[in-house]
Amino acid sequence: MPRSSVLLAALAAACAPAAGRATIPLGAHPAAVRLGYERLHMPGGERPLALAEVAWLAELPAGLYAGPALLGAVGGERGGFFVAGVEAGLRLGIAAGVGLDAGLLAGGGGGGSAPVGGGLMLRPRLALTWSGRRDRLSVGIAHAVFPTGDLRSTQPFLAWERRFEAAYARAPLDPWTSQEAGPLRFSRTSLELRLARYGHPAALGRLAGARTLPELDLVGAAAGFDVAGPLSLRVESTAAYGGGSGGYMEVLAGPALRLGLGSAGAAVLAFTAGSGGGGGVPTGDGLLVKGAAGFEVRPAASLRAGIEAGAVAAPSTSFRAVTLAVKVGWELELAGPPADVGGDGAALGRGEAIAVSWRLRPSVQRYATSQRRSDAERAPPVDQLAFKADLLLSRTIYLTAQSGWAFAGGAGAWATGLLGAGIESPSWRRQRLGIELLAGAGGGGGISTEGGALLHASVSWLLELTPRLGIQLAAGRARAVGGRFDSLVLDGGVVFRGASLARAAGRS
Repeated sequence: MPRSSVLLAALAAACAPAAGRATIPLGAHPAAVRLGYERLHMPGGERPLALAEVAWLAELPAGLYAGPALLGAVGGERGGFFVAGVEAGLRLGIAAGVGLDAGLLAGGGGGGSAPVGGGLMLRPRLALTWSGRRDRLSVGIAHAVFPTGDLRSTQPFLAWERRFEAAYARAPLDPWTSQEAGPLRFSRTSLELRLARYGHPAALGRLAGARTLPELDLVGAAAGFDVAGPLSLRVESTAAYGGGSGGYMEVLAGPALRLGLGSAGAAVLAFTAGSGGGGGVPTGDGLLVKGAAGFEVRPAASLRAGIEAGAVAAPSTSFRAVTLAVKVGWELELAGPPADVGGDGAALGRGEAIAVSWRLRPSVQRYATSQRRSDAERAPPVDQLAFKADLLLSRTIYLTAQSGWAFAGGAGAWATGLLGAGIESPSWRRQRLGIELLAGAGGGGGISTEGGALLHASVSWLLELTPRLGIQLAAGRARAVGGRFDSLVLDGGVVFRGASLARAAGRS
């Protein structure tokens, strides 16, 4: 038996309750993934700003829905333009398969020197929808406005949604405890931490007719979702932490192919495309394409590590780079909804399923000071929306990934991406105290982060309103490794806790 399986079994046995325990039921919550496209009219006769959208929307009672959304530039003259926020709306049926969809996106962002002011974006919209069994097509009108900037636009938009059911454990579960369950369907999922370097060889620059750019160091994460056989969907996001281009980031998605090489490991081929720019990197309209090939090994049953090499390009400009990335990842098989049994669905016995506990923590953060590159004096505070996702390792220790997007303070292009860990006290009268340490990348909005590397430390207070819902307040310090940025950070938000069932990847 692989070492990781032995450790997993030992952990499950240590945490498992006595024989005769009840089966833990899974619930299924309806949700949808939305892909959208629209073109914002720009002032001064500039070419329209084409935006691609991806959103994860939970369906709520009475036709309501809500969830996070991200928009990125893929056309126009503002490469590096991103907006992240929360989208909510109401769907009303008109006839069989036909309906109306009224929604509002509120978020923060900017980039590409777009006139967005502090970064707050409001985008109401109204659409006519046609729905099938799992797919929905929307065509409508949207109005995008940045209240503190000069960008306002009314434009048509097109969106496609794929509906599915997101599985969750109905009862609160402690992390990594073994559970019994009925017949379930499993889907392989992977999470990776990636460190990458983009090089710009002189010969490549001459072929593209461009000046040679400095090397660019990036940090980020990627997720993989099995589609069929060796084919999967890869979604990755990275941001610059070195190379003098603080503020550069990219969000890409596309197919990946993993070809097993027996006990030696596996070869990986991937092609992704999406939006990227910022930090003075000349990506033109923001559309990026990237191809990579690599090799990975499995040091343990659910762990994998590897290396990839490839190339990235912005088709609208002369930006070209060769890429080299190292990655370490965790792979598991998540249980699907009980109603979605078939194919590889199997009845799980005791100890064969484990609880994967997680938290989502949307919040509003304030940087009390924001030293700018152009002014040695401290600038006004900057407010940002923060999206945080935690993986609970125990009742008190967790790993976290966080992203923040400015919406006030005159730094509309400011964005951060951080990874780290935290520890909390045991619950006392439904309260917890915590410490969190993070590192990652950030930049834009004229804030002085130089290469982009950021460090962040904070203390927090959590009040558990229910086993699944809480509120959290935090205070800490954030500073740039290479720039002048050094600020007190205040944070307040809500905490949603849940759990899924999974098994080690590769089990039958």
